[in-house]
Amino acid sequence: MSNFIFQDIHKERELLIFHSSQLVFKNALVPYRHCLAEPTPSEKLQQDTLFQIVDVRDTSVSVLSLIEDLTVIVNANESFQDHSKFATKAPRVPRVAVTEVDVNETEDDSLMNDDSAVSSNHIYRLTLQDCFGNTCYAYENEPLGFLRGERSKGIFRVQLGSKLFVRKNARVSFNALHLKNEDVKFLNGFIKELNYKLYERKLKELKEEINYEG
Repeated sequence: MSNFIFQDIHKERELLIFHSSQLVFKNALVPYRHCLAEPTPSEKLQQDTLFQIVDVRDTSVSVLSLIEDLTVIVNANESFQDHSKFATKAPRVPRVAVTEVDVNETEDDSLMNDDSAVSSNHIYRLTLQDCFGNTCYAYENEPLGFLRGERSKGIFRVQLGSKLFVRKNARVSFNALHLKNEDVKFLNGFIKELNYKLYERKLKELKEEINYEG
């Protein structure tokens, strides 16, 4: 796992490992300066920039719906874990546990579980972080392929900490990126800590966001 795509480009910036074929990404370790400046209606990204994805939100789904979905998943996973403690042989996985990705226990992004095809009507908002810890939102200007591929499943679509190379001249509006497929190269990867108990943490965060009392 000696590769920058599995490292935290912010916390481990001085320790990142790049192979000889990856120098273009090393050269993209620059600050996202637009978040440090006064917001303007329309700009372009000044330099190729390497980000890591620290959150994904389907903006076409209400927060309440996300809370309901996450509650089902968390309860099913807890039930499965409780049952497995006493099982004498491998139990059958509850159906809901295989229709969403359980990132609490796995490091392999090939274990993303199946769900129905994602409609192009879904619009995703990414939270990106550069190597200096600056964060920004990135919205889809068109459906981004890496969020809708065969291995992009579940609520979060990709594992958190996966790396995204954004090319210069990508559109920036009021400090947020607005991305087309031609603007990005998805590099895979993950950060284990960001995916640990992800559903539980996100459920708590969303409930606090709307003062949910249920």
